[in-house]
Amino acid sequence: MSTINITNARKDLCNLVESVSLYHEPALIVGRKANAALISVSDSPYMQDGTEYQGTIKVIRMWTHYESAENM
Repeated sequence: MSTINITNARKDLCNLVESVSLYHEPALIVGRKANAALISVSDSPYMQDGTEYQGTIKVIRMWTHYESAENM
């Protein structure tokens, strides 16, 4: 997973989105007060069935679980 600070992510958002989608590798966006993950819609089973807004919370929970497991 690539890591990018929020300022650089904002400056190069179009390329970041294309890269995440093309290479199927999430990007961790690091901010001063919080972090977020950018993942491709095609890599998220919750986003593929048309429930984009309903699935968002599930994706966040899934990602939190993934980060916890990765840090063990």
